[in-house]
This record gives sequence, structure tokens and C-alpha cells, in this order.
Amino acid sequence: MKFISTLEYLLELTAMFSVFFFLLGFPLSKNRYRLFSAFCLSVAWHIIWYRLPFSCPNTITAIIVMALLFNDKIQYKIYWGTLFIFTEAIVCKSISIILLMLVGITEEFPNFPAAYIDCITFVIMALISFFLKSYQEKCINFIHNINFIGYAAIMSVTIVDFILILSVPYIYYDKANETGRLVIVIAALLLIIMTVITLFLYFSLRHSYQKLRQMDAISQRSLELEKEQYLSLQQKNDDLRKFRHDFHNHIFSLQELAHKGKYKELAAYLSALSSEEIQTNIITVGNTIVDAVINHTVSKLDPSVQFHYGGQFSKNCFITDMDLCILFSNLLDNAREEIELCNMQNKEVNLEIFTDERKFMLMIENTSRPYKPEELFHLKTQKADKRNHGLGLINIRDVVNKYQGAMDIKYADGFFSVHISIQNLGT
Repeated sequence: MKFISTLEYLLELTAMFSVFFFLLGFPLSKNRYRLFSAFCLSVAWHIIWYRLPFSCPNTITAIIVMALLFNDKIQYKIYWGTLFIFTEAIVCKSISIILLMLVGITEEFPNFPAAYIDCITFVIMALISFFLKSYQEKCINFIHNINFIGYAAIMSVTIVDFILILSVPYIYYDKANETGRLVIVIAALLLIIMTVITLFLYFSLRHSYQKLRQMDAISQRSLELEKEQYLSLQQKNDDLRKFRHDFHNHIFSLQELAHKGKYKELAAYLSALSSEEIQTNIITVGNTIVDAVINHTVSKLDPSVQFHYGGQFSKNCFITDMDLCILFSNLLDNAREEIELCNMQNKEVNLEIFTDERKFMLMIENTSRPYKPEELFHLKTQKADKRNHGLGLINIRDVVNKYQGAMDIKYADGFFSVHISIQNLGT
């Protein structure tokens, strides 16, 4: 029996670790002291547990061990650890009841091997987490979008299901007739399933609503940028027409001053002409939406910031205008915000574009503060601080994943860079 208890304890830690690491995407701590403390605590608790004169669950110890193993806010680790414990209990009890119903034991509580079912449940949860690791990104996005009400709803439904499943054995072993017992038990199990489905539908509808709002906001932003681009072009065109209208008059005046030898007046006149600013440097890369986004961002940059760009859009680019707006607006906004926070003297933003009917490639880099390797790791795994690059990169990654593309984030030689490569899978 001690062997089974030890196995159950190890499988519980393994299953919880698998859920935290593979499914929820919690970053593993690199602090050796924390990792060593987690190991010592898990071993010490099991030794103490053997000597206790009464049975005591391993729940609290398992949650503390996970809190030491992973980096994230402590309240998140406690929440998901508690949710794991409740979920495991629900699954374990459900398996037990279904097995009892299949065997046909109805008269009394049997001495059923609960520890074995616990072990099976932990193995199932660990394997499911491992095989679902490819969905980790979607799971992380889902967690990022949960608000306080969502967290409360998940925990409330789980607790209700836990209470329901605990009450089922007492109903099942009542002296009611066999048909009545089966109906009550099946109804309770169906109610548990319905609560889970209802919760799933709630978050699915909420996610769809957020997507629709995001698409509407992007459409509005695109229209505003196009309008701003049009007004800017109109203003620059008017300035240029005015200058051309007066150009011949200016030439005639300069010739008269030179002919009469009034060189001081000539120098003053030339100085006045050179001080007139006629903005005609409009950036065009071959796409109306992207042109508007780039010119809007450049207009907000400090004049001391150098902006370099290269490449043109082909006429048959396969990326939609809405997705291009998401990519360029978020990348350029992140670059501009990073530049504003940077204390370096020589600041610049570099943009490179390549598109054809088969491939889309984009590189943007900006002068940046130094980034530590663990900070880049958080950005790459979407566990970034939303106040900085994190939120924009999540939206960018959604677009890249939509086209099954690749995105790489780097920091080198004072520059933060994002490289995006997408193949047209439809060709």
C-alpha cells in the first residue's frame, strides 16, 4: 500500500507539472535555489506524510511545489493548482461511479481501490496535457483574455460540479429502486457535463465577440488612416502647387537682385526661401493601407529619429489588407514606443518588405534598450508584459499563425528586431 501511495503522490506532481508546463505554458524557473527547494519540499513532505497518524492530502504541498518550480504571479499558480485538484477529483469520482455502475454494485459502499483510480486519472491528465501541447499558444491566448468574472465563473462551475459528484454516491446507494437510482445518477452526470459545456459556450461566444470588436476597430483604424493619408497628400500637393506658382516670380526677383549687385538682399532672400518647408517626402510601398500606417507612424516620430525603408508590395500580395494593418500598425507602434523610452542618441527604425504571389517577408528593427535572454523568452512564449511589446506581439502572432507562418524575435547590437516569413500555401 505504501508503494501505491508513493506512486500516487509522484503521479500527482507529474500531472500537475504537465498541465502547468505543456498546457498552460508557465515558464520554468531558472533559479537553482527555488528548484532545489521544490525538490527538498516534495521529498520531505512525503517522509513526514508516512509518519502522520492520520491521512492528510498532498494538495497544498503540490501547489507550493508548483509555485516554486514556475515563474508567474503567485495568485495564478494558486488558482490553477486549486482548479487542477478539483478537476482531478471530479474526473476520479466520475470514473469510480461509472465503474461501480458497470459492475452493478448498488447495496453499500465497497472497499473500492480509490488510489488506483487516482493513479489512472493522474496518468490520463498528464498524457492529455502532453498531447495537447501543440495547442499551448491558443490556451495562453485564452488565459490572457480571461477577466475576473471569467476566473470566478470557471471556479464556481468547478466547485458546483465537485459538490454534485460528491453527492452522487449517497443518492446511488439509497434504498430507491434500481431504475430510480440510475436515472438520478445519470441526471447528475449530465448536469455536470452541461455546466462544462455552458462554460465552454460562454467563453467561445465571448471570444467571438472580442474578435468582432477587434475587426471593427481595425476597420475603423484603416479608414481613419486612409483619410489622414488623403488629407496629408492633399495638403502637400497644395503646398507644392503654391511653390510652383511662385517659382518663376522668385527666380525673376533673384535675377534682379543679382543684376543690381544687391548681394546682401540676395543672400537674405535665398535664406528666406530655404527656410520654407515644403513637405513632399511621402513614403509609398505599393499598398494603400500600409502606406497610410507607415506615414502615420513616421509623422509621430521625433525628427531626430531616422526612418529607413526598403522594398515594395507586389500587385498580387496574398495577405489581406486587414491583416496587413494589424501587422504593420502593431509592429510600428511598438517600435515607436520603444524608441521614445530609449535614451540613446542615435535612434532609428528600419523596415524591409518583400512580397510576391508565393511569399511575404517583413523585417522591422528599432534602436532599443538591452533585453535579457529571459525577457526575449517571455516575448516568444507570449508571456510578455502587456504594457510593452507583449499585447501587440500577441495580435501579430495571431496573424502569422493564421497563415501558418514563422516569426522570430531578436535583440543584437542595440537593436530589437522582428522577422516574419509567410508562405502562400494556396499556390
